[in-house]
Amino acid sequence: MTNADILTILKSDLDIAATSTTKDALLNNLITLSISAITREGITLTDPLTTEERTLVEMYAAFLYRKRKESTQTMPNSLRFMLNNMLLQQKARVQE
Repeated sequence: MTNADILTILKSDLDIAATSTTKDALLNNLITLSISAITREGITLTDPLTTEERTLVEMYAAFLYRKRKESTQTMPNSLRFMLNNMLLQQKARVQE
């Protein structure tokens, strides 16, 4: 799945019409930013992204979009849990 596929899911999550292109540049930027932020957390993403990784990128991008509107918003527990889980799984594989 490509960034365009993630963009479609992100628009659905944010209740933005799939046919609307007015926010595509911003949303694509948030997808790229999310991938960078996830990588900085120490998580290695595969190419192509797995379903779990695509979901994580989409959730992170949606969080960044919502946080932009409400600067006091904290990261949802479900997103933090998914980041921690993925990182722990990858660290456990390295030590085997």
